[in-house]
Amino acid sequence: MKLNRFWTLLLLMGVLAASCIQDEPLNAEADIESCEVVSPADCASNVQVENSRVLIYVKSGTDITRMQLSFTLTPGATIEPADATIRDFTTPKSYTVTSEDRKWKKEYQVTVTTDQYSVPTRFDFEKADVYEGKYYVFYEEADDGTKLNVWASGNGGYSIVAFGKSPDAYPTIISNQGRSGKCAKLETMNTELGISMGMPIAAGNLFLGTFIPTHAVLRPLEATQFGVDFNFVPLAVTGYYKYKPGPVFTEKDGSVNASARDSFDIYAIVYEPDDANPYLNGTNQLSSPRLVMVARITEEERKETDSWTRFYIPFHLQPGKELDLGKLATGQYKLSVVFSASIYGDLFRGAAGSTLFVDDVEILTDKSNE
Repeated sequence: MKLNRFWTLLLLMGVLAASCIQDEPLNAEADIESCEVVSPADCASNVQVENSRVLIYVKSGTDITRMQLSFTLTPGATIEPADATIRDFTTPKSYTVTSEDRKWKKEYQVTVTTDQYSVPTRFDFEKADVYEGKYYVFYEEADDGTKLNVWASGNGGYSIVAFGKSPDAYPTIISNQGRSGKCAKLETMNTELGISMGMPIAAGNLFLGTFIPTHAVLRPLEATQFGVDFNFVPLAVTGYYKYKPGPVFTEKDGSVNASARDSFDIYAIVYEPDDANPYLNGTNQLSSPRLVMVARITEEERKETDSWTRFYIPFHLQPGKELDLGKLATGQYKLSVVFSASIYGDLFRGAAGSTLFVDDVEILTDKSNE
């Protein structure tokens, strides 16, 4: 009798397990997670995937008239045209990703540029698109007019709790209050529902790199991928800012810290990527042993000010490190410049209302006076 009950229990467990598997919903995501150049081989490609755009840098002289790309998609999704389809990328090309449940489609524009290290060194924050009607995405332009989506922010994460807010109600926006023309405005905001997840605030931020919205809830610090390719020796970061801290500083659990006062942060990093970890992120951007150079505004220089104030932040080699010019020439370093309205915003500590304006930023290099 006991044996029969045992087998009956096993049979029921199997039926329940099968039922759970059958009832699991199909994936509704339709995203490109990564992309690589299959052909031509050895074209020294660097790929940036951001929102609905893919930007591929290849070395000068690469034949981009018959290129083959391979995409990593969210589980179960499909792409059209399919992987390895030969296409002429002298002009941008569209790809459509369809979710596993076939209910959602997302169109991506893929652009290939042969100016691999075309990241500018001057930024006036005059240009921004509105992504899917939700939030601003700053961009630069190459000499040939190609849009360079080198700037990213946490706006994609904030969109999860934005509930129909206008682009101007997001933490990182383009503003008409620039020192000259427009500028970037970064504001720390309450997230309301984020308190229950240990994320009571969203600090306005802007950085050279990419943001992965799919990581924003479960792995928020890994959502920020810092760095773009470059081929110059960075000497310093300079520019102008205005800053006013918010009135009430809150901790990660949402409690008020009456003795704390918010401040901002501006820094830049140079590091060596590796195959396993091509980017530094919010977990290690200032602590990784792969850091080679760091430039960071000092505590004394972080001032509350209503007028445009110039900053000048020199790069310093990390202990025991040097910048290898051979590696630099072949794109083996990455560079990021980072702005945040709350210095501890990555830890979800800060004051709602803290506002940082930045404008007329320049990376001074060994080629600045050429």
